[in-house]
This record gives sequence, C-alpha cells and structure tokens, in this order.
Amino acid sequence: MKRILVVGGGLIGIRHVDAVQAHPGCALVGLADPDMAIAPDVPRFADMAEVTDPVDGVVIATPTHLHARHGTYAAGRGWHMLIEKPVADDPADARALRDAVKRAGVGSLVGHHRRYHAAVQQLKSLIEKGAIGRVVCANQSWAMR
Repeated sequence: MKRILVVGGGLIGIRHVDAVQAHPGCALVGLADPDMAIAPDVPRFADMAEVTDPVDGVVIATPTHLHARHGTYAAGRGWHMLIEKPVADDPADARALRDAVKRAGVGSLVGHHRRYHAAVQQLKSLIEKGAIGRVVCANQSWAMR
C-alpha cells in the first residue's frame, strides 16, 4: 500500500485525491493546501511541513510557479513525486529541482494525463500488436468539446 500526499486542492489536485482514494494499492495521507475549506472530508494540512505521517509519494498539483519550491521541499523529505506539467515556470528553477531530486535520490515524474487516457492506451495496444501495420509517421491533434 503506497501512502500518497496530494499538494494543491484545485481542479487537478482534487482529481488526484479521487484517483488515490479509488486505487486499491494506495492510501491517501491527505491534501495539503492553505485553503482548509477545500475537501473537508479528507485529512487536511495547510502546508506540507505539517505532515508527520509516513509518505511514499507526493502529487504536486499547485500553480506552476510553486512546482519547483514544492518539489525541492518534497525531495528534501525523501518523497518521490509526480509533478503536474509544466515542471517549473523558469529553466533555472527546473534545473534546481532536478539537482534537488538527484541529491535526494528520489524519483520524479512530470505528469501528462493523456498518456493514460483510454483512447491513447487503445492506440498503444494496437501499435504493439501490429494491428495497424508498421507506424512510420504520426500526426496527432487533441480536441476537447
């Protein structure tokens, strides 16, 4: 059972909370967000520094300008992380985060939800099975509503 902390209670963060709660291999440590009115039905922390329970991984779903700061903090705590895209709003911050992750020896991943979308997974399966022939070129467009 992996213990997951979600940081950021916006639209995407709440989706991560729901996904963690729905996954049989995960337990939600809680949601860290300064707005304590968000998701009052889950364990809440105003800041990551308040978390004293063991954490295996953290999902960072805060505004982009906070990603590097939150990721660096998580690395310092020894927490593996998934950071929503983009990883940072500045190349220097991205490099500093990379260095913090490397020093801490933790794993990090920049999330892109479409990778796991059912249609994308189906296409991946068809390609792997050779069902659509040998792929030599791809041109993609993603349109929503």
